[in-house]
Amino acid sequence: MTEKDTIIYIQNLDVIIDKKEILKDVSFDLQKGRILGIFGKSGAGKSTCLKVLTSQLKPNNGTVSIAGYDSIKNKSKLISKIGYVPQFETENLYPDMSAIMNVFYFGRMYKLDDEIIIKRAKKIFSILGLSEDTYLRRKVKFLSGGEQKRVSITIGLINNPTILILDEPTTGLDAHLKFEVLNYLKELNQKLNLSLILVTHDLETASICDSIVIIHGGEVIDFGSIESLVSTLPSNGNFLRVSIENLNEGILAKIGGMPGVIYFFRTGREEVEVFLEDLDSMGQLFIESLYNLGLTLKYINSERATFSHYFTIKLGVELNPEVAKVPRKCPTCGSALSQSARDILRKGNPTVCIVCNRKIDGIKLPDVIVPLFCPFCGVILSDDVKYLLQTQKNAHCIICKEKIKLK
Repeated sequence: MTEKDTIIYIQNLDVIIDKKEILKDVSFDLQKGRILGIFGKSGAGKSTCLKVLTSQLKPNNGTVSIAGYDSIKNKSKLISKIGYVPQFETENLYPDMSAIMNVFYFGRMYKLDDEIIIKRAKKIFSILGLSEDTYLRRKVKFLSGGEQKRVSITIGLINNPTILILDEPTTGLDAHLKFEVLNYLKELNQKLNLSLILVTHDLETASICDSIVIIHGGEVIDFGSIESLVSTLPSNGNFLRVSIENLNEGILAKIGGMPGVIYFFRTGREEVEVFLEDLDSMGQLFIESLYNLGLTLKYINSERATFSHYFTIKLGVELNPEVAKVPRKCPTCGSALSQSARDILRKGNPTVCIVCNRKIDGIKLPDVIVPLFCPFCGVILSDDVKYLLQTQKNAHCIICKEKIKLK
């Protein structure tokens, strides 16, 4: 790829809001006709990055070049280059109008002729699999979630942009609709040579991405193809999937304490995934150790890790400060603690080592008063929401979606 093929170029980007550094030295790029996924947990800085990309927010430092234009100096010229699809259809769809009338409304805002609007709309609706009867006659409020998402995408493309930016494109969709929308996005990418940016926390969205940016704590911690990211895991991203008869917490503790075991995850009633420091040199020894314990092994497969494995290990374990505080092994006997035991300790509660039967105290949480009910809608807050508040983090009510802050 040459420099001319680079359609988005972000270099040393800093964003400071209310004296707080939200984005720190962020750099990545996107090649023409490719799909980029921007991933990160809630609060990582994804939304701020999106606002910079769509010229809604001026960065404090750094370079932001989109389709050859500076995102701030040439903001007016970028309007025709960028299409935007918001997270929720309520933000850009009029429910009592048909799909085509919604498209006409936004197309006319770009001062497009009606003939051009209908021609483009028909082409996009055809690619997205929306029938003429659906987009001409049915009101948006009577369409399914997947159909509404496709109408929203059509609106984002009506100005014929070279880049389409989507905020959480699979939010609120059932599993089959989620994959349907992702397949349509890939088809748009291929048929229109359209560059896509997907800002999301949905790991399954990575399946259509050519490259991935991982943002954590306002910084880019990794950038590359899925294969290159997975290769940074132990054993170059290869692991063992083992099925063990009568698998229990005691067996898991012993597996975690075996030489060379870096990570292990229980994935089923009798199944565990094991990442070794070096699978090639230590795999046989690990298998022999399992047999030496007298275990009945149903199967052992060597497999390639997925993006989900990478994300879980990188952000769920290695870069999670709360997890880092929790001991991996029993302080008394040294046996490995299971994930469920560590989760109990992480939430400040004590547990018992299943090997030596000694009590292990949970980590000390900040002394704060956590509300029992949502201050906006009055619903009882879930344990996960209360835990976030207990650790002095902002959380959202799962019912009314309002942000809850500690006073």
